[in-house]
Amino acid sequence: MVHTSDYIAVRPDKQLPDERRGKSIALNDFYVYNGVKLGSFQSVPPRINWRYTLHYLRTRHGRDPRWWLTLLKPFYRPMAIVGGFYYRHAKVFATVVEDLPYLHNRIILDENSINGMRFEYDYADELLERNKMFRKEIVKALKPKLKAVVLTSENNLNYGHVCGTCRFSDDPKDGVLDRNNRAHDTENLYVVDASFFPSSSGINPSLTIAANAIRVAESIDAQLGSYADSTE
Repeated sequence: MVHTSDYIAVRPDKQLPDERRGKSIALNDFYVYNGVKLGSFQSVPPRINWRYTLHYLRTRHGRDPRWWLTLLKPFYRPMAIVGGFYYRHAKVFATVVEDLPYLHNRIILDENSINGMRFEYDYADELLERNKMFRKEIVKALKPKLKAVVLTSENNLNYGHVCGTCRFSDDPKDGVLDRNNRAHDTENLYVVDASFFPSSSGINPSLTIAANAIRVAESIDAQLGSYADSTE
């Protein structure tokens, strides 16, 4: 599993006092919306200027196969200068949308690959629809005081948050890890990275990984303590 992440420029309807340091804001109001799992909405560091806008246009061009965009390439710099000025008081936010587990999205052993494996991933239609729903609801919620513009394209997969593939189960037939992240077939093997996630969740996974690692460490410590007591 991964996340989908959109970058959204949020511009106020009037000029606000310029600040040297951006605010850090995160909203979870749409984490579950009308019974649908969406995710979080959080500010990110970049401040919009013409250089940032030019980089965005070039990156967007590289991901968009439509031939006629090539005709606009000579005009990217003046477009960036105008766009950077118009959005100079805007703040960039990012969405993090929850991905759900599918059996066809998995790691495959492949002797022809350099590292002996590859991954297969299919962008599920229901994930695409939830992502579109999140975009729509965010833009609608910010109106009329704030103007929100989605900067990303349809291909907005976030490969920085890859997780899953090691399923939990008390029964070794249904999963590779027990409830304490220990591999069923190898007594001293514990998997405590994002592989154990049953869902990608709608947030950055780092703190969840750390919290679970502490939980597993306490379990291991308790087991080693019991072993030491039994050998005395």
